[in-house]
Amino acid sequence: MTLSKRLVGLMLFVCSGVVAAQTTVAMCRLGKKQHETVSVIAAQPIADSEVISLKMESEAQPHLIFGGENDASRGSKVKIRCVGKEEKILLLVGEFLGSGYPRGFAVRFHEGRLEQIEFAEPGLPAFVDLTSSEMRLVFSRHGPEIASQFAVYTYVSGAGAAPDVKEAQRVPRPVDGVRISVLP
Repeated sequence: MTLSKRLVGLMLFVCSGVVAAQTTVAMCRLGKKQHETVSVIAAQPIADSEVISLKMESEAQPHLIFGGENDASRGSKVKIRCVGKEEKILLLVGEFLGSGYPRGFAVRFHEGRLEQIEFAEPGLPAFVDLTSSEMRLVFSRHGPEIASQFAVYTYVSGAGAAPDVKEAQRVPRPVDGVRISVLP
């Protein structure tokens, strides 16, 4: 083997070790019985950003939070909260490459699977409403394109995330669910 081949092999080995370096930055036990643990994994640090992934306890490998490309899931100034008592959900928001605005998501473990809502707001929601068929994220601090007091993102079980953000002057408490306060 020539010296150049050895050098290339050594560089590939070193680079593969850097790519594999991962840090668990948060863990949350999701669901009503809080029996499914999800970990937030940060990897491949560059300056103040890292590639963020989620890993379910039941999965072998983590998956990127915003699709299949590292750049979409590379973020900085990431805030993570695990909220709720009766049922816990995971919230994450940060500045992610390519989006040009703060971006985040909420994850719920419901009826044996993950339900995820992505949002484009400058911070975490004021509160989250959970029912047997729906998850709503309600933001009181939102972008200027929303004229009302609240911006509401909805995920309907079995159907997925609603395509549009709704505006609301008031958001009644769910009759058959719980309201989880997020912001003080």
